[in-house]
Amino acid sequence: MIIKSIQNRFKKRLWLQRSALFLALTITVSLIISGCSLSSTGQNSEAEDFDLTPPSSQHTPAESKTIQDLSSYLERLSAEDRFSGVVLLAKDGESIFEQAYGYADRDSNAAINLETKFNMASVGKMFTATAIMQLVQEGKLSLDDKLADLIPDYPNQDAADKITVQQLLTHTSGLGDIFTDAYQKSDRSQYQTLDSYLPLFVNEPLQFEPGEKYAYSNAGFIILGLIIEHVAGTDYYQYINENIFEPAGMADTGFYSESDNVANLALGYTNRVMTQGETDDGTRTVAPRLGIGTSAGGVYSTAADMLRFSEALQNYKLIDAERVALLFAGNGIASTEENGVRIVGHSGGNNGVSTNIDIYPDLGYTVIALSNYDEGPKLFNERLRWQLTGNDIPQTMELSDSDLNVLEGQYKTEAQSPGQGKNVITTGPKGTASGQKPTTVTAAEGGLQVSLRGSVHHFVPVSPTEFYDYADPRSRLTFNRDEAGQITGLSVSGGQIRETALKLEK
Repeated sequence: MIIKSIQNRFKKRLWLQRSALFLALTITVSLIISGCSLSSTGQNSEAEDFDLTPPSSQHTPAESKTIQDLSSYLERLSAEDRFSGVVLLAKDGESIFEQAYGYADRDSNAAINLETKFNMASVGKMFTATAIMQLVQEGKLSLDDKLADLIPDYPNQDAADKITVQQLLTHTSGLGDIFTDAYQKSDRSQYQTLDSYLPLFVNEPLQFEPGEKYAYSNAGFIILGLIIEHVAGTDYYQYINENIFEPAGMADTGFYSESDNVANLALGYTNRVMTQGETDDGTRTVAPRLGIGTSAGGVYSTAADMLRFSEALQNYKLIDAERVALLFAGNGIASTEENGVRIVGHSGGNNGVSTNIDIYPDLGYTVIALSNYDEGPKLFNERLRWQLTGNDIPQTMELSDSDLNVLEGQYKTEAQSPGQGKNVITTGPKGTASGQKPTTVTAAEGGLQVSLRGSVHHFVPVSPTEFYDYADPRSRLTFNRDEAGQITGLSVSGGQIRETALKLEK
């Protein structure tokens, strides 16, 4: 069904392209026949009657509304210095919204533009997964192959005898991370090849038996890169350049070392504490550039090039329909569903880096968000997903200051019991859930600012006791009252956080 859906979409796109070509030819012939005159400058004498930018009428009413909402929200985030980067929204391969915000280099006042290159972080795993599928398509390996069969001299034979290619792709291999304490304390300049990362994890015991659990693993994708090198007989970076970037037309994408002087490259800016003893005052500092990048991430690219990659995948320029279906089923590319709509892609993050690509194979949308701040796409991506999958932003109502003030205070959090699907109260010494700070609610900007599990959310009212998270409309905040009308507690549901809390007495 997945393959058929992708094929149907491609046929539809081909029909649209042929229709557009036929229309263009018809208009050209009509102009010639009618004797349309040109001025001496070579411009149409009635050029003022033609708007070459795509009119809003070409969008559906829902798309126009979504684009307007996205544009105004991003402008607000940029004005508050919360977002810096590029956002691109495309429909059937054509951009319908693309805008740049912030600075690529603050010291030189170099503004970000649509061609600025960003560190993609773990979004680069999509290239590695696609390369693996190419080798599967060529019959050079299978997803069921064991690591020991593909890299016979792998140092940890016990692990190699158990781990399959598919388990590496799906983060179920039992391998861990590469960004360990040993990495943080090491000389980063030594990591110039994929096998130079092996000492960081190769002798560590597996976290669990392969296939039993899920645990996100950068180490697993380092090994996938090594598999590509062994099977293809070439350097990983060369393989990706020749078999992914070049066929997809990604001329502005590449692996750059710290010493490379790359034009129009965004420096990362972080407000995280970078060194021991540093004060966390929220000030953004330049994040150090990482090394050349790996098969687990770190390649640099532009929004336009990432759209080219998305289109190359969906039009089978890189792998065939069967392999695209495998990829989109969660083998190296994340797959989720919202409002019954499939979304595939990947996110990435590091200090001064946050990226995300969402592909909607059945609707034709691609959303690319690249930022040189710690938290970029997460500020608006769920709101955009909500709208693109057919939902309206909830209608808000205006509440008085007194209505909001009565909701302010601290709430005792009910912690989730490990392994259970419901919340149970495990009260700590100060009346809060063990290990958690109280949930703090403060009236702000006509709504509520809620400090919840280490992050701050802005909830806006839809009724006197119900609010939605502006950044994630799925998430609803509801307040409970007793028989006397006093606020007794709150609950958060619908989004990524589910929480119940009782109000603490002042």
